[in-house]
Amino acid sequence: YLIEIRLSTMCCNVVSMVSIPVSIRLSEDAIADLNKIAEDKHLPMRTMLRAWVLDRKDSELERR
Repeated sequence: YLIEIRLSTMCCNVVSMVSIPVSIRLSEDAIADLNKIAEDKHLPMRTMLRAWVLDRKDSELERR
C-alpha cells in the first residue's frame, strides 16, 4: 500500500491514510483536455484529478 500524507489548507492537522488506486476509462479527447488544464496549472494531471475528486467528495458530504 501507498501511504499518503495530506496537509489540510484550512487547519494544521496532518492526516495519514492508506491510498488505494482507482482506474477509470476516459476518451483520448478528455485525457488531452485534462492534460492541457493540468499543464496550465503547472500540476501533474493525476495530482489535479485527485484534488478534484477529493474536493467534490467533500462537497457532496457537506450536502448531507
